[in-house]
Amino acid sequence: MKMKFKRYWILSSIVFIVMLINSQASLADPWKRLRDMQIPPGNDFRTTLMNGKVYVTGGWPTLTSFQVYDPSTGTWTKKADQPTGRARYGACAVDGILYVIGGLPFSNAIVEAYDPGTDTWTRKADMINARRMPAVCVIDGRIYAAGGQGLDVYVEMYDPRTDTWTP
Repeated sequence: MKMKFKRYWILSSIVFIVMLINSQASLADPWKRLRDMQIPPGNDFRTTLMNGKVYVTGGWPTLTSFQVYDPSTGTWTKKADQPTGRARYGACAVDGILYVIGGLPFSNAIVEAYDPGTDTWTRKADMINARRMPAVCVIDGRIYAAGGQGLDVYVEMYDPRTDTWTP
């Protein structure tokens, strides 16, 4: 019994080492440098993938800068600045519209939506509770904001069709 275990251990160790060597060879340089952003975003910015493009908003100290990266052309494009400079907020996309939610300065309940078709921002209904650092996600076309500093157990849902928040 001890001999079978020892063989198994040696064989599994060899397999692990071979797999590790192969994975290191294939991961030697997996990164490719792309074009630099037009505007440095500072810290704590958000990226959102929408319509095959990467949207980069905000950043610390509560920046209003906004730019989009198009992987098909490898270019960055500056877009209309956000109305509210912010950091530590949530960002997500629903039906081709980008939403930025809450954040700093202070804890705020401000929600703004960006329409890439018109390059414009629109103020939406404020969240029920002001917060910074909410986790946001989209389920069935609705935005859920959960937690955040000071509201760890609070969740609310935003319906873009009715522009309303519900606890």
